[in-house]
Amino acid sequence: MINSCNHKPSVKLLTTQSLSFSSASAIEFYKDKLYIFGDDATYLLILSPEYKVLDTVHYLPKANGRLPKESKPDIESAMIMTKDGLPVLASVGSMSDTLRWNVIKLSLDSLSFTTIEFFKKGTSFPSIKEINIEGSCMVGNTIVFSNRANLKNQMNYLLFWNGKDAVTTKKMALPKDEKLPGISGLYYVKEKDLLLFTASEEATTNAIEDGEIGESYIGWITNFLQKMNAQQLSADGFLKLLDFDNAFSKEKIESLCVERVQGNNLLLHLVADNDDGQSRIFKVELRL
Repeated sequence: MINSCNHKPSVKLLTTQSLSFSSASAIEFYKDKLYIFGDDATYLLILSPEYKVLDTVHYLPKANGRLPKESKPDIESAMIMTKDGLPVLASVGSMSDTLRWNVIKLSLDSLSFTTIEFFKKGTSFPSIKEINIEGSCMVGNTIVFSNRANLKNQMNYLLFWNGKDAVTTKKMALPKDEKLPGISGLYYVKEKDLLLFTASEEATTNAIEDGEIGESYIGWITNFLQKMNAQQLSADGFLKLLDFDNAFSKEKIESLCVERVQGNNLLLHLVADNDDGQSRIFKVELRL
């Protein structure tokens, strides 16, 4: 891990809670509310910062239990955008299969939604052998996606798209590990020009099948606006969550968001999906 501060970066677990919600995979924070998507859920879950249920918004017909793997939208990431000056929450499918290319755009004022596609089904991206988009965020006018590595395609990528031109792809190097952490979530902290990401170990050789879950991590890139122009990117910091609390053991962290920034302390929320339909949320303080 690379860091120029006098103290070591750290993670402090503040609270954790199980959620009565299927397969949490994406989380965003906006105006004192948390918005959570599940990769095989049919609705959006809205929580208070204390994890009380405030509302639910169905964007697919109600179903009994989890959607089957072959028909789920596989929403793996979400981000806040603006349209006509109004805030929009956009959730993005992984694009790893035919039914997973949809983007669900939810108006945060009216809680109404529309379904679109950023790209035509089957679009290929430079250098990407197997598409598995698991992170997305807005950086200025650019959408940044992350494509998750697996044991067969052993490189994580960041993808950059301005909404109209071709996508640019860049390798994203992480510290080497036997189980190969794959990037699972992105969040851009504008106040600090900091790209945060989550990564997790999963013993699978493709973008569809689940595998044995290993450990999860939080990483970051500082001065991201400048580094976006580099040919290849690498983490400036990378922390194994289990090193800070046993509650993270075998938890597959899928995404993160920031509630508050105070100097070098960031209040974060993380969600985990362990491929069994159960979900867990964590509130942590990240000190950089």
